Amino acid sequence: MNFLLGYFFLFFVLSVVELFAQSKLVLEIGTGLPYNLPLPLTIRQKGESTIHLTAQYDSQPFEIPIFWDWRIGYWNGSDGWELEAVHHKLFLQNKPSEVEQFDISHGLNLVVINRCFMKDKFIFKAGAGITLTHPESIVRGKKLDEQRGIFDQGYYVSGPVLLFSAGRRLYLLEKIFLSVEAKLGFSYSFVPVADGSADVYNIAAMVTLGIGTDFLTLD
Repeated sequence: MNFLLGYFFLFFVLSVVELFAQSKLVLEIGTGLPYNLPLPLTIRQKGESTIHLTAQYDSQPFEIPIFWDWRIGYWNGSDGWELEAVHHKLFLQNKPSEVEQFDISHGLNLVVINRCFMKDKFIFKAGAGITLTHPESIVRGKKLDEQRGIFDQGYYVSGPVLLFSAGRRLYLLEKIFLSVEAKLGFSYSFVPVADGSADVYNIAAMVTLGIGTDFLTLD
């Protein structure tokens, strides 16, 4: 019995050592190009009729504040976990007469936890999390107070998001690489407007280009 216990203990220790010998922390940052599908937008304002439209958004990814994407991940062999934040932006283009401005430009931030897998040099990810929004709007001449929300900075935890991606890495040096990803994000955000609120649905297709590093190998 003692021999069997000793054998299983040794097997457990060797398995843990092998596990961490394949582990690493990965840091990436990049930018990209999004495309927003036209989707319903509902704006409610106290004492007024509800505004319904199929919203068409621009994202102006290379205008300040630019579209950015950063992530930090823990990888063990061919699979891992990742914290990702995408700074997405929305600018309503087909504004009805009652709406002078409807933007989420600081932005429609997608904050997710990804499950990651590598197969045949491609990396596949599925993530879920929240939208962290900074809305800016003027509806019927009433401007939203942007000194409210989290720490009075105009930010709100606004709803859920799902994010799916596929991509590849191209190593330039031993631990430095370029990354290219195609992403698809599905989100719903409940955001304030002056004397009311809005339901914002967004499906965004994105292509991102970034640089990363295996900055810590756990061996």
